[in-house]
Amino acid sequence: MKRLSDDYRGATISEGTLRTDDIVAAMRPVLEQYDEGRELLIAFETETDVQCKLDILDEMFDFMDSVAPEGCAFCAHPGDGSLFGFWPEEILG
Repeated sequence: MKRLSDDYRGATISEGTLRTDDIVAAMRPVLEQYDEGRELLIAFETETDVQCKLDILDEMFDFMDSVAPEGCAFCAHPGDGSLFGFWPEEILG
């Protein structure tokens, strides 16, 4: 699978919220670039069970990490648990 360009290196995707719907909305532009990402969005939007939605969110995070620019991970920033983005390995420790 094609990774995102280095333009995403250090890019913030979502900040200041831990609301699931806000995080998914912020990830949408990246997810929509890939067939698998679009499938995850559809699954999330059509699911009604809260736990299942959270499971899909976990899959979205794994997917975002799999397309992160080389040398980066998609996760919460080590200094701010509500700041999600593509962080270079050197800041993750």
